[in-house]
Amino acid sequence: MTLSKNYYWSKHYESLTMFNLEEFEKDQVLYFLVEKLNKLLDKNKTEKVKLVVEQLNDLLEQQESEIQITYILSVLAEQDSTLIGKNILKNIENLTRSTNSKTRVNALIIIGFVMLSDKSGIKTYLPSFMANLNDIDRDVRDNIHYFLHEVATEHSDLICNYKNDLIEALSVEKNEENLVSLIKLLKKCLDYSFENLFDLRTIIISLINKFYSREQTKPYSELLSYVKIVFPSFNDLITEGIDKKELINKIQNILLMKRNIFLMPTAEIEGKARKFLQNLKSLNSKDLKIYFYLKKQEKKIHIYELEKEKLVAVFLKKDNLQKKQLLKIFSPIIDTEQELRLFLNTLIKLEHIKGFYSKLGYFYSYNNLKSELIGKFQEKGMVNLKKYNHLPPDFVNGIITDISNSTKRVFLIGKNKDAYYSLKKIQQQINTQAAKNTSIDLKSYRERLVDIDFIKLIKNLPKGYLTHFRAGTQWLTNVGLPKVKKEVENSRLIGYYSIPMLSNKLNIKKVLLIQILESFIDIRSGIFDKTKEIFYYSKFLNKKIEEINAITVPTEKERQINLIAKKLNIERSHILTKLDENLKLIGEEIKGKEQININDYIEKTGMPHNLFIDFINDLGLTYFKKGEFLIFNETKIEESKNGIKSMLISKSKSENLIYLGDIDITSSIVEDILKDLQNDEKIKGIFHNLEGKLVFYTEKGIENLMLENSFMFSFSDFFYGKILDDKDIEVLTSIFNNLISTKQLKGTFDNETLTFASSDVIFAQDYNTVLFEFEKMINAYTKTFNTEFEKLKKILIKREEIIYPQEIKLIQERIDMINEKYVRWRSGLEAFVRKASSTLLKKQGFTLKKYKSLLLSNEKRDDIKYFEGDPEVIDLISNFNRWVKLFNELELKYGNIIFYQKRLIIKEDNKEDRKKLEELLAKLHLV
Repeated sequence: MTLSKNYYWSKHYESLTMFNLEEFEKDQVLYFLVEKLNKLLDKNKTEKVKLVVEQLNDLLEQQESEIQITYILSVLAEQDSTLIGKNILKNIENLTRSTNSKTRVNALIIIGFVMLSDKSGIKTYLPSFMANLNDIDRDVRDNIHYFLHEVATEHSDLICNYKNDLIEALSVEKNEENLVSLIKLLKKCLDYSFENLFDLRTIIISLINKFYSREQTKPYSELLSYVKIVFPSFNDLITEGIDKKELINKIQNILLMKRNIFLMPTAEIEGKARKFLQNLKSLNSKDLKIYFYLKKQEKKIHIYELEKEKLVAVFLKKDNLQKKQLLKIFSPIIDTEQELRLFLNTLIKLEHIKGFYSKLGYFYSYNNLKSELIGKFQEKGMVNLKKYNHLPPDFVNGIITDISNSTKRVFLIGKNKDAYYSLKKIQQQINTQAAKNTSIDLKSYRERLVDIDFIKLIKNLPKGYLTHFRAGTQWLTNVGLPKVKKEVENSRLIGYYSIPMLSNKLNIKKVLLIQILESFIDIRSGIFDKTKEIFYYSKFLNKKIEEINAITVPTEKERQINLIAKKLNIERSHILTKLDENLKLIGEEIKGKEQININDYIEKTGMPHNLFIDFINDLGLTYFKKGEFLIFNETKIEESKNGIKSMLISKSKSENLIYLGDIDITSSIVEDILKDLQNDEKIKGIFHNLEGKLVFYTEKGIENLMLENSFMFSFSDFFYGKILDDKDIEVLTSIFNNLISTKQLKGTFDNETLTFASSDVIFAQDYNTVLFEFEKMINAYTKTFNTEFEKLKKILIKREEIIYPQEIKLIQERIDMINEKYVRWRSGLEAFVRKASSTLLKKQGFTLKKYKSLLLSNEKRDDIKYFEGDPEVIDLISNFNRWVKLFNELELKYGNIIFYQKRLIIKEDNKEDRKKLEELLAKLHLV
């Protein structure tokens, strides 16, 4: 038995027999009732038919023969829906949820015909049809579509109450006929919610992907027709034969918008609108949209819903929008220009969009203006606000503030607040000027900027190009700083400086130059002339005074004083009194110090080192000299002594000898400290006066002396001219015994003569062995001499380059090192020669005394080998002595080389100085 709506619709009821009894033969109970039903229908006994229907319902309640019974009832309901009573409908309604699809179809047909009989039935049973709209069985869906279209014919408003169900069904329906059916039903609905529009856009795109055709098939044609109804703004966008990808893209880019209008009495309108807004907040799509309301009139409220992302995209465009464009974009929800203005201003106020809508009907996009302003800053480094008078100042200022915050750039405000300037651009301009000039003047920026922002500029000046020296709006650059320093150094050499001359030469304003010079030069280190523009150093003036004081003729002396006062433009009496006054001020300053740098105050006083120390002594100060410093504070003096003790202990372990004069403190203090340390047995060593300098040979140094002269040595050989006392001998013996016990020395020691001879010397049979050993020692020393000489030569032959203080210090250090070494080397060589001569003569049967007596008697003995008189030995010693002499001369003359070199840098064409320098270099073998 086929139970489809086509069967029912093609059935004719003109025959006396309504049902074919053969179809019910298997069920006798049902057969009997159908047979009875046929008879009653044939006789039109409606009331009795209803009784049979009740009996059929009873069978339904017993859940017997559901398909056949519902089939019978569906046929009856189609003919006369009144035959189906309310109690029966309850059972039938339950069967719409049956697991059997045929039963569900029959049940829905029964209810469908009952529902079509009156409007109240539609309201009652339409929900059941909508609930089954997505049924998995197509027969069920087909029959539901039939009844929905029947309802929609006269009651489309009731169908449209279920738009959400229809839209959901549209998203899942696979059958083309049913899809067309759904679209036709939805066409009858006009008022879609924002959420409906959002869902429909997605569904429509999916259906276009499925049914797109250039031949306009029914599903595709209906779909396009529906799109134009749902999205009116889309009408102008659709062209004949439009490409699928383009079509989908246009639909996807539709800005979804919805306007809800509330018209009602004043007492009700606000409550109704508020409730509507509350519902919007609860919807899942609230994050996808913007919604707000506008009160148009006393009894009229508009609530707008707009797609957030696409709305923002409209106003993110770089182009400004005209009123005509805006009315077209928002035509579905905006009717008048007045409404548009209120709408846009509200969006701006709520910060949903950024921009400004002018009175002339132009929307100035925030992004467009921001991009324009950024371009101005990048191109010109400034923005002229006068060109934006058509816009609110707060709007433009706000954008510039946003640019500043987002880019981390600083913008400075111009005078009268009519412009903004990029700090970075100004910094670049300043850098460009500073890279080429010795000084720059920021006066133009001061005139251009408001005071607070000029201060901000000052605080953010580029550090890589400007120094901290300034006067007013003028700054010294890093280009100018070394030039000023060079001129200061030159002024110290020549003895004075002239502010006007330096200002012209360096292109630095006087007011700035004076401040710079005051930071480099203590004005107490000299005096100014009457004009206060030329400064003479005390050293320069002292030299002039010394020259005058050397004159014995009173009249000539007086004349020279007057001449120098006139030449230097200084009051005659002021020269001496001012220098004395400066010295007193400097002396008072020193008395208030805990320590001072000696070189700084030598420069301030203009005195040589020895006179400056006398000056300090005259002040009655107790001091401790440490390096370049004089320490006056007693606590710090004690701390320094403890530091010296630690340093001496450290030096005694790492160095061969300690030059007491090199410790940069008074030698007697160092000597006392060393003796204390010796008494406390913290160090071990010997004091010795070496060429007028007091030195301390450390334990390490004495060990090295013994090891370097391990062929043979005497204790007294190490310290030429020193008479060793018991304490010295005790120290030397202790060190010697340690070397013997550790087997670093091997040989015999004569306690009477305090002489050691190695086993190698005692048993040496070959004179040449001794000579070779001596030559080897000399060559090693010569190599060291030559290495150090080349280091000094590299510095001293520099041309047109200043020899810096650290290089001068290096020269003196290397010379001091050689001096220390050659004294020890020479003592060792002399001891070696004496012992070798004595030992070798003894092996030939002669003593030194006997050999010398032979020389006096002119009795020449060529067969006797005398080591000290050997020509090779004499040549080797002469070569050694030549190196010693060269380094002694270097120590005396290298200062002269530096002096002439500096003078030639200042004045290259000084032929006399150049000649003297070349002669000096040649004499010292530096060229």
